[in-house]
Amino acid sequence: MSHEMQMEPAIGTRPAFRVLALSRKFRSADCMAEIPKFWSWFYENNHQRTICGRFGICYGAAADGTEFRYAIASPYQEGEPVPEGFEVLTVPAREWAVFPCVGPMPDAIQQMWKFIYSEWLPNSGREKLNDFDIEEYTPGELQSSGYRSYIWIPLKSDRVFEARADYSVRTGELTVPDYIRLFQSAGWEAPPEDQVAAALRNSVAVFSIYAGDTLVGMGRLLGDRSTACFVRDVVILPEYRRHGAGTFLLKAMLDSIRAALPAGWKASCELFAAHGKASFYRNLGFQELPNRFLANGMMRMVEGSRS
Repeated sequence: MSHEMQMEPAIGTRPAFRVLALSRKFRSADCMAEIPKFWSWFYENNHQRTICGRFGICYGAAADGTEFRYAIASPYQEGEPVPEGFEVLTVPAREWAVFPCVGPMPDAIQQMWKFIYSEWLPNSGREKLNDFDIEEYTPGELQSSGYRSYIWIPLKSDRVFEARADYSVRTGELTVPDYIRLFQSAGWEAPPEDQVAAALRNSVAVFSIYAGDTLVGMGRLLGDRSTACFVRDVVILPEYRRHGAGTFLLKAMLDSIRAALPAGWKASCELFAAHGKASFYRNLGFQELPNRFLANGMMRMVEGSRS
């Protein structure tokens, strides 16, 4: 391992920024071999004429960690055209650990990734966020022994939180395409369109949260409108997480339940928390099972048979 790889990273905060990106989905099992092929395809097809390829960005990981999206990207200036097949991503404000890599690509950066996960993270006392991991490439000869690149790791931090004042929640407006887009942004495989349409139609209430005029998240309520309700499909776009959107949405959903119940009635409000999200719901008053009243929750899937 080189001296550079043993160095402590530079740690600091950076405000949110936007990039123009070209992305593909990769499997975690073979990404080390497949991502370099993506870069080769990028250059063979002259996409560097559109974006210079300053960044490689990992995002949109599946809940089980088996898949994620990887984007080749460059800084984006507001108002610039977005070519077909490209997208604009917002990288949120974060505290980053930035690791220097020295050596030819892709070996130097792949060795650094191994060092980060096998040595630095287990011994650093810091917790990594699982939203955006960034590789930064500098001008120069990629196969040079002195070529320099960087890996940015987002860290959990109480010092970085950009709340917004322009959130609003609406009901009954979410479309099937928007549901599928938001659902997939969480790394989940969406149901068929006709099943989504039925789910939206049969929900007690469907909520959409906006930042200004931009749809950034959703949630659904199911139940009997009396004794029990179930919170379902709470999703916030990755670039708006840790900006207060989820809290704003859940409070609006809980307020709607209170407003619908006559004074003196009480209803249970239940949900399944995604991995790593239990503390978010605890902060809003939800209790984990088992507790002194209930054992562990259970679930199973049922496959339809109607022709």
